[in-house]
Amino acid sequence: MAVFGREKEEFLRSFLKLKHGIPSHDALSNLFRSIDPKGLQTAVLRLVRGWQDYFGNDVIAIDGNALRRSFTAASKRSRL
Repeated sequence: MAVFGREKEEFLRSFLKLKHGIPSHDALSNLFRSIDPKGLQTAVLRLVRGWQDYFGNDVIAIDGNALRRSFTAASKRSRL
């Protein structure tokens, strides 16, 4: 992501302030490690439910490759 940010800096600056420049690999790593997985899941599900309220019951594909066969027997849980 840091490489992408450096490559797309001009574009990103068109809508982000980036006062301290593009975040480094370490800064992004710290950010992602600090995210609470359960809280993120709650937020994403709330967002998707909002889309469902707005668009109706039509299917919205988020990431079919990630969801396909997403249930793991070992952990007895799904990515969702």
